[in-house]
Amino acid sequence: MGIEVNYLTLGAVAKRLDVAATTLRDWANNLEDNGVHYLERSNRGERMFDENDIAIFQFMKQYKDGYGSRRVTTTDMAYFIRDHEEIGLLCRKSDKLEPSGRHPNFTEVDIQNLMVSDRFLQLMEKLVTESQLKLVSDTEKRLEESERKMAEGITLQVEERVKEILEKQEEKTNELLEKRMNQVDEWIASNRELTKAIQEERNKGFFKRLFGR
Repeated sequence: MGIEVNYLTLGAVAKRLDVAATTLRDWANNLEDNGVHYLERSNRGERMFDENDIAIFQFMKQYKDGYGSRRVTTTDMAYFIRDHEEIGLLCRKSDKLEPSGRHPNFTEVDIQNLMVSDRFLQLMEKLVTESQLKLVSDTEKRLEESERKMAEGITLQVEERVKEILEKQEEKTNELLEKRMNQVDEWIASNRELTKAIQEERNKGFFKRLFGR
């Protein structure tokens, strides 16, 4: 059984992250243009965000808030996310994706500072917690669905068993009723013959008395 995924629109995610919708759209365009992360699209072509998508853009916002948008560009962040899977952000990549190498404006010192910064560690802890909570929620939903189907299955079995018992009882009742009716018919037929014989004997006695024979 598949896990149900809840998607949010760009406007809803922008409000949740407290960024302008145009900014979020630019970030998404940049990630896709650089082959880093691709968002799902609705039937109308609108971008749809799941919790993993939101975690990626939340990471970008946190890092830009900490280091400033002038020092770290969106492209810098895109290459960093792309080349450092160890930070735990799950990107939806294209099959044509090729390694880009380290971006020149993003030094090893920047990376080391990021990995040990309180802001980064807090963000990673939050992402892990949210993932665990989502996993627990999904597990509970699957258990509830399994219990519901099990209860429905048991109810159906009980209904079928009750129906089977009632049908057998009805069959036995009909057989017994038919037997009783046959016995009554036989008794009536027997009494009719007996009544006829008695009447004939009475008639014979009457004529004997009448004619002296």
